[in-house]
Amino acid sequence: MWLFKFIFPLFIISCNGGGGAGSSSSSESVGTWKVSGLLSYDYVPATSSGLDYSAIIQKPMRNIYVEVVRTVDQKVIATGPTDDNGNYSFEIPSIAQNNPIKLAVWAEMKSPSVIIKDNTSNNAKYVAYSDVYELNAEGETIIEEINAPSGWGVGNVYSTKRVAAPFAILDSIYSAVQKVKAVKPSISFPQLKVNWSTLNVATSGAISLGQIGTSHYNGETGELYILGKEGADTDEYDPHIIVHEWGHYFEDKLSRSDSGGGQHSEGETVEMSLAFSEGWSNALSAIVLDPDIVLKDTSGFRQGTTGIIFSLETSTDIKPGWFSEVSNQQMIFDVYDSNADTGDTLSLGLGPILDVLTDYMKTTPAKTTIFSFVAGLKAANPSSVSALNTLTLNKQITNVADDFGTGETNNGGLARMLPVYNSLAINGSAVSVFMGGGIARMNEADNNRYYRFTATSASTKVSWTSTDTYIIRVMRLGKVIYETAEEATDASVLGPLYHMVTTTPGLEYVIQVSTHPDYVFNTSNPIEFSAGLN
Repeated sequence: MWLFKFIFPLFIISCNGGGGAGSSSSSESVGTWKVSGLLSYDYVPATSSGLDYSAIIQKPMRNIYVEVVRTVDQKVIATGPTDDNGNYSFEIPSIAQNNPIKLAVWAEMKSPSVIIKDNTSNNAKYVAYSDVYELNAEGETIIEEINAPSGWGVGNVYSTKRVAAPFAILDSIYSAVQKVKAVKPSISFPQLKVNWSTLNVATSGAISLGQIGTSHYNGETGELYILGKEGADTDEYDPHIIVHEWGHYFEDKLSRSDSGGGQHSEGETVEMSLAFSEGWSNALSAIVLDPDIVLKDTSGFRQGTTGIIFSLETSTDIKPGWFSEVSNQQMIFDVYDSNADTGDTLSLGLGPILDVLTDYMKTTPAKTTIFSFVAGLKAANPSSVSALNTLTLNKQITNVADDFGTGETNNGGLARMLPVYNSLAINGSAVSVFMGGGIARMNEADNNRYYRFTATSASTKVSWTSTDTYIIRVMRLGKVIYETAEEATDASVLGPLYHMVTTTPGLEYVIQVSTHPDYVFNTSNPIEFSAGLN
């Protein structure tokens, strides 16, 4: 068996038997050789006590892109992927007898295109090269097994390079791809680039220095960024984290996400599109890794602690409702799974969930929330309406009547949070909403309010006043078509102000108004925001 060695940023595969280094003679002769074998990587299981290096197993490198390279001129003479068991096999015709070759094993998939690269080394792609060995007999079959080691060694430290890490990340993503493909075989995934480095740390700053803040999906770059700093927080062996972040990529590229992102955790009431987006990605990790439905995020000294651990189906939902990511994740998973538990009699599987995400929710005039998700499921699965009502009521969400949460009665303990959307009419009366203002973060549910209106002309005049700092966005299908903000510096009312927004008659628009707690002038009083249309 071969083992990987690592020369940064490239991997080198060292042969522990087999061909070995040889001559570079180039006497051409016609022949066909078969080069085949098995690729695997060390997988370190995540437990409630951190990564368990005593229980390392070897997993196959599935769908990995491999090249056979002729060393005399570096010509690539055969290419292809491994199969789902990690096997590779190449027929190599008409090359030089006694001419050495080597394998190039890339941390990359070609179909779909997924590339693992090093954001701290000029975005170099990770690739492993074998030792050189010769094809010294016509028709010879060479079978080699190659394993990428974790790098964990004597002294309970990473004593050699962490060769397996990029392949572990890629394998978690492949699991997600396969799960989706099983129910939507025709789906086409846009290229995804994944940034991983042993320097990637939970500090915000320069990406090229590894200061990525946390493992996350960046909607602006369309790329994933994964933590890898030893002794702090490594995520390559936390498959729930990898699949969760891939879920955000899926939502962005193949569905639609109106989430503004930001910090969030269990038990909080967060902005409703954020609650849905995080709930979806959490649920997806449980769906892909089922029956492993316990999310574990390992970190700390020797990766020996688990900073976050909870069941994605049965964890305590401290404050259930449309604003809870736990409520969202548990409802989505309950739609998928076949386990009948409290309030859950559904077992629709993943297909109907993906149908709603990739079709219905892309075109809803409302924000992407649990309301539009359930409304889409009801429209496509009329026989499941009663069961869906039971499911939502169990999470203290009123029977979903439409994408806008019309008739919702759960206000999260604050009367000002309802209705979910306030309707505005052209030339109608202005409508006031109230926000918390002093709440800790901008993405808190109480710091966000929503209006809806249907345009009647090619331009609509939006007018507003506010008693404190605000941000206003006018949106169509999740795209911001107008945005402005105003910071209060004294007790004066801001406005009245107005702006002419380009609209299309007959189409419905959403206005989201938020406040920024860092810039609120008076944190002790709710903020009154009033909007009207002409």
